Amino acid sequence: MVMSSMIRVQTPKLEKVRAALSSAKAPDPLYIKITAQGLFLNNNLVESEEFLGEQIAIKLHDDPDRPVIISAEDAIQVGDVVHLLDLAKQKGAEKVSLLKGGGGAS
Repeated sequence: MVMSSMIRVQTPKLEKVRAALSSAKAPDPLYIKITAQGLFLNNNLVESEEFLGEQIAIKLHDDPDRPVIISAEDAIQVGDVVHLLDLAKQKGAEKVSLLKGGGGAS
């Protein structure tokens, strides 16, 4: 004896799924730049490294997938850049990248 179910499952159309995925806005990245003049977060001069860490933690609190992009002027030592990478990770960044050439924030 064969029984069939009368439950109907409606699946979304492929076009609707693609449209929903393409309309989902990716979070704006946090741009951190280290220069001879100091630290910048999204083009704003930051008064101290401690304040920068607090701001990173605040901005990543609701969205830890938000990318963090770090850049530095050529004269900045590699150790200083690595220190900022570590700071971002400690404050909750899951996606951290380096931007060559000091782009991003100025």
